[in-house]
Amino acid sequence: MKNVNHRSLANLTPFEGKWKHGTTRTIRVPIVLADKLLALARKLDNGESFEKSEQPRLYSRIGELTAEVDALQRKLLKAQHSLDTAEDDIANLKLEVTDAKSELKKVSPENKKLTE
Repeated sequence: MKNVNHRSLANLTPFEGKWKHGTTRTIRVPIVLADKLLALARKLDNGESFEKSEQPRLYSRIGELTAEVDALQRKLLKAQHSLDTAEDDIANLKLEVTDAKSELKKVSPENKKLTE
């Protein structure tokens, strides 16, 4: 090698990479994903599986969805109760109409057409 100082080369210390899985290479990824991919790669390099890194987020989402389901079930029960109450009210009103028609027939037989 021309113009190389061999004493300088001897003083160089070898570079120790930070990655546990050995040598690295450059890859091209979208800028918006680079930090997330690097963080994921670090987790994988440290022995953490992808599934483990996703578990807290997934458990959190399951908790959120469970709470939503519970809230909807409570709303459904209230709506069913309201519907039952409305059906009872309708049945009572129909009985009142029938009774009123009977009373009207007794009081005024000429209003027979109105009561049929």
